[in-house]
Amino acid sequence: MEKRSMKKVRLVITLLLFLLSLTFFVAINSVPTKAYITKMFVWPAYFTLADSVNFTVELRVESVWKMNSYQAYLSWDPELLNVTSVINGAFLSNNSQYETLFRAIIDNTLGTLQIYEAQTGSDWATIAVGGNGTLCYINFTAKSTGQCPLDLYSTLILYGQSRQSHDEIDGFFNNEIYNVEADGGNFTVEVNSNSITYNFSFSLPEKSIYFNVYGVDNSTGWANVTIPKALLDAPSPDQWTILVDDAQTTYIKTENETDTFLYINYTHSTHAVTIIGTTVVPEYPSMELLTLLILIFSTTLMFIKKSKKIDILTQAHKRASFLRLFEPSKVLKTTSLQY
Repeated sequence: MEKRSMKKVRLVITLLLFLLSLTFFVAINSVPTKAYITKMFVWPAYFTLADSVNFTVELRVESVWKMNSYQAYLSWDPELLNVTSVINGAFLSNNSQYETLFRAIIDNTLGTLQIYEAQTGSDWATIAVGGNGTLCYINFTAKSTGQCPLDLYSTLILYGQSRQSHDEIDGFFNNEIYNVEADGGNFTVEVNSNSITYNFSFSLPEKSIYFNVYGVDNSTGWANVTIPKALLDAPSPDQWTILVDDAQTTYIKTENETDTFLYINYTHSTHAVTIIGTTVVPEYPSMELLTLLILIFSTTLMFIKKSKKIDILTQAHKRASFLRLFEPSKVLKTTSLQY
């Protein structure tokens, strides 16, 4: 009897363990897992305007589990940019398979944009979309030169009425150029960066360019600086010296006939960047050049004076010789007349 009871107990325990294992397995596989963090972000994250006053950025999502609707707000510097139009992307409609309601409210006076889009079908669980894609396209016009963040905020990703947690990542716009006046000429230095740049200055005596950069703490920052060789250079075999907060840093250099391009990176937040060359445009002529010019002028003047003196003496000598040649005949002729 005892053996049978023990067998029953063991059987029950084994069965319970099996059921618990099965329940645990089903529970794990029924919960959606995310291998990556869900994001809503401005793309490209950094936009440099070169030749045109018009440009387009995208509002994108990445690693979405399921969504039926979204909301996003964007702000910018209204003195620098205007939004001209907003066009919905194909992500939420699943390439036009599902109908959506899309609305964009533009306020260029304040520099704000409100975007809403939602699927209209009632079976929201079936038509929900996921993955990566473009929510909309935002067309801008640059009104002047400068830089500003494209600040993304108050974003929502909804599956039915449930909010999906996600990161929101801003964009950044920059068409800033710096004009440097030196040696009576104007030179343009470009600082393309995903950081906010400010306090730009050029020092002729120190042969250097200086500026500050600022960005979100612990994020990766970079700057690509275009410098005219006629303004500042470090011709081979000389090397540029680039300091970030007084510490020398590495750089990548490319160049063409007229300009040098220096690329550096760093970790935000605020830094001071100093770029030092070895040759610089002269503000005034050097003493050596000035001395040489004076010497050339003095020598030329002396040569001219000496040439004039020699010419006068030569003419006087010729005249004296001429007189000596004809004077005796004149005397003889006069004497013969007396006899």
